[in-house]
Amino acid sequence: MHFHRLLIIFSVLSILLFPMLMAGMSSFRPLRTYKCLRVLDGDTVILKRSAKKIRVRLAYIDAPESKQLAFSGEPIGQWSKNFLDTLCLNKKVSFKFLGQDLYGRSIGVLYQKGINLNLLMVRAGMAFYYGPKTTHFYRISQYQARMRRVGVWASEGALAPWEYRKQMKKIKRLHGR
Repeated sequence: MHFHRLLIIFSVLSILLFPMLMAGMSSFRPLRTYKCLRVLDGDTVILKRSAKKIRVRLAYIDAPESKQLAFSGEPIGQWSKNFLDTLCLNKKVSFKFLGQDLYGRSIGVLYQKGINLNLLMVRAGMAFYYGPKTTHFYRISQYQARMRRVGVWASEGALAPWEYRKQMKKIKRLHGR
């Protein structure tokens, strides 16, 4: 009876923990260490390794645009940028390269002392999870941040960055810019 109960507990834990283990092992590319020279906004940084500088777009997340305000007037874009500043600016970070986007930026995951900064941005309510390839950890973290009303979720009317960009395009079109 005791063995049967342990087997059930082990099976349940294996089912629950297996995705977490696999999330960290999705790519066997080595992590490279860089220095974060500049934070452009809540999801884009400039990294340097030796003499080489690269522009990096954080994967799986979309942060408010730098000039983006919540409906209630809080500068949520600046909050997001400032938070990422505190996490990595002028610090050594590890970078997991996943690919390149249409603008030539490297896409990947940043780690600082083993902590996934992309996920931390979502967990702190400073970015939205983004894209169909986003793991459930990002979705759950956003839900939890929203329920705790932290970061952008503490303000009234935080518009998703992709919706904000769409609205700004419409406004520019209407004003002929």
